[in-house]
Amino acid sequence: MEQYQGRRLGEIQLGSLIAELLAILRTHRLQLPSEIAMLAKMVVMTEGMGVRLNPEFNLGEVLTPYASRLALERLNPRQLPGLFKKLGLDAAGFGADLPDRLERMLQLLDDGVEVHLRAEELAPLISRAERIGNRLVAGLILAAFIRGVGDLTAADAGRLRTWQGKLLAGGVGAMGAMGGYLAWTARHGPKGSRQ
Repeated sequence: MEQYQGRRLGEIQLGSLIAELLAILRTHRLQLPSEIAMLAKMVVMTEGMGVRLNPEFNLGEVLTPYASRLALERLNPRQLPGLFKKLGLDAAGFGADLPDRLERMLQLLDDGVEVHLRAEELAPLISRAERIGNRLVAGLILAAFIRGVGDLTAADAGRLRTWQGKLLAGGVGAMGAMGGYLAWTARHGPKGSRQ
């Protein structure tokens, strides 16, 4: 908003504005209505084609007179009675339907609300929770192993000299096995499928 605030329509590159807007929507996983998405795509394509044909082309300057005319037509005082009539008819229709809708809603609340879940919808969540649990257990086992080796080392330095090679090999092997296990579970989902 700050980047485009106070600029005239002719000064704004509509294609880049729409591309930035679509990137924001993708980042936050929002969806536009299909008609608006098609309009945005058409504007980006039109501006891109116009710039290729004429590097001085500015879609904002081309659209300004049409946008001004459309705004004047919609805000014309002669249009207000028709607009108020339409709004009044819509409000009357909504008011007529309101008691029936409220009654149905209250009936649903009195009867109780049922929630239906399918097992296949829960399967990915359960699988993910199992993988996270497996990783936590593997991490705890590795931490306990490291702690045990540390306690053995601290208890008797002489014992460390006799077991030094075996403890080192066992520690490296255990860490490698746990690291491999964690990497494998991170890459593979349930039944070995990639996620």
